[in-house]
Amino acid sequence: VALTQRERADLLRYAAVPERKITVIHTAVEPIQLPMDKPECEWLRRECGLPPEAKVVGMIARLEPIKGVGYFTQAAIQVSAVFPDAVFLIVGEGSQRPELEAAVRKENLQQRIIFLGWRENAARLIAIMDVLVLASLNEAVGLVLLEAQAGGIPVVATNVGGIPEVVLDGTTGIIVEPKNSVALALAITALLSDELKRKSMGEAGRRFVQDKYSAQDLVGKLSLIYEKLLA
Repeated sequence: VALTQRERADLLRYAAVPERKITVIHTAVEPIQLPMDKPECEWLRRECGLPPEAKVVGMIARLEPIKGVGYFTQAAIQVSAVFPDAVFLIVGEGSQRPELEAAVRKENLQQRIIFLGWRENAARLIAIMDVLVLASLNEAVGLVLLEAQAGGIPVVATNVGGIPEVVLDGTTGIIVEPKNSVALALAITALLSDELKRKSMGEAGRRFVQDKYSAQDLVGKLSLIYEKLLA
């Protein structure tokens, strides 16, 4: 079972599995009730140390090179010069955290680019974001992109792995080339500058995920495979 058409193509290219034994079944996400009620959002913002009216851009990922967090950090530094009221949340832990924090300290932006570490409520934090970013250098699916879109949050992501299949470029988010902090910064700036675009992409993302990535659809397709094999 491949999660994307690109994964299926890779399996065929490397002759890992006979074509007749490959089925593409999209992953599923549980519905996330976003936006949350106002008191919970306000509590989360206070917990993260966010000013009441700040625009919030976030990335949820392991702090490892493959996730491209360094490119997001550099993009955040660039965007912060254009949007002095924007705050950037980096949620996750990993080996790169010390060097990333050092880069932020060098720019004296510790109050604007905030490292939250590993959080059990990471998915809930999507609710207080205006834009979610995933700067990966490789990614099978990017589940957090589906979670954000399911919650009506527009996304910026890189053109790697299965991401182009789970983000509709220009409709539910913006896709840029990997290893390019300038492209990330331009995409983030475009969304922060246009509230109507953020809203329309968020609504389109919610519909897209509901239609294509439901748990009911996933279970039904897996059941058909088992029934066929048992027969």
